[in-house]
Amino acid sequence: MPSASAAVPGAGAAGGDALLALLKRWWPLRGPDGRRYHDWLVLAVACAARRLGASRGTLARVVDELLRWAVARGLDTRGKARRHLKAVGWAYGARGAARCWGERGLRRALRAVLRAELGREPGAEEVERAAAAVLRALAALRANA
Repeated sequence: MPSASAAVPGAGAAGGDALLALLKRWWPLRGPDGRRYHDWLVLAVACAARRLGASRGTLARVVDELLRWAVARGLDTRGKARRHLKAVGWAYGARGAARCWGERGLRRALRAVLRAELGREPGAEEVERAAAAVLRALAALRANA
C-alpha cells in the first residue's frame, strides 16, 4: 500500500495528489443520521471531472487509490468500493452524459460535507473555497494526465 504522500500512478501527480488529499479528508465524515457522505461525494466529483474533461481512467486511478486507503482503514468495504468505482463509470457513460450534475451539484454535496466537518452550517465563502479546491485539483488532473 503506497503512503499517503506517494503520487497516484498515472494520475497527474499534482491534481491526483490534491484530489486524493481532499477526498481522504472528507471520506470518513458522517451526517446527523450517521450515514457517510462519500457516495454523494464521489458522484459529485466524477460528474465535475467529466464536465471539466478529465479522463475516466485518470479519475478512476485516483478513486481506486482512495478506496484502497478507505478499505485498509475500515472506512469502506470492498463491495461498496466497487460500487463507488461504478459511480465513476456511470458519470462517464451515456446515461451520465444527460444526467450528470454540474457545479451546483458539487457545491450542494460540499455544503453537506462541510456541515459535517465543521459541525455547523458552512458559509458561502467556505463552500466556494472547497469547490475551488476540488475544481483546481480536477483541472490539474486533466492538464497532467
